[in-house]
Amino acid sequence: FIHNFRVTKGMFAPWMIEKSQHLGHDPIFKSVYEDADLFRRFVLAGYKMVQTWDAVVYHFTCRGGQFAGAEKIEDFQRKDEKWMHNNSVSMAEYIRKWGGLFNEYGPCEPKPNKKYDCGLEAKNCTDQVFRLEPWFDNLSVDLDESDYVSSVQPNTSFDLKSKFKRELQNDIVFCVDFSNPTIHDKLWQLVTNREDVLSDIKEPGNYEFDGVLVRVNKLEVKNPKIKLKW
Repeated sequence: FIHNFRVTKGMFAPWMIEKSQHLGHDPIFKSVYEDADLFRRFVLAGYKMVQTWDAVVYHFTCRGGQFAGAEKIEDFQRKDEKWMHNNSVSMAEYIRKWGGLFNEYGPCEPKPNKKYDCGLEAKNCTDQVFRLEPWFDNLSVDLDESDYVSSVQPNTSFDLKSKFKRELQNDIVFCVDFSNPTIHDKLWQLVTNREDVLSDIKEPGNYEFDGVLVRVNKLEVKNPKIKLKW
């Protein structure tokens, strides 16, 4: 008999669902973030989460995932290098697909961010600008992106070359001048919290936030498809 049985609305592995209600795993994720992608789609599809904190599950941690190949206790002090690579690659894919991250694990009911069609228009760039690539659907930069594209393309399912354009037609465009040495940190805060920034905007127009011009052509949520073949 379990006392103080705790139930919340988050989501975590392991999980159970009727086979007919499964939405399919997205193959772009390399054994990392595939669950976060699926859980997000559960929420967007209107599924109600029921999470118990009292279940006991034996997990083959050393057979795969973060500690693949672990044989001794001390092996669990470091994560598998292949997993760390896949984690970095899949996190970038997740951001490209959904425009941000969210905490689906609870205890509060998960609330995914809204996906908007966003572009970055930047001048006086350095290579640091490419760190922002996953967060934007398109980029217009005064820098040759070919080395970045050739090095990252093998690790993404998105066509990076097509993301870089001279003129942007995105619904929302962030415009920055990187000659201001503090602008990168300000832009990073705006981009990673874009939903909060955009929540106060009710109509198209030009808006300025800490030196970053945000050109809003329209506010339309553009979440990717929820159900995939499996």
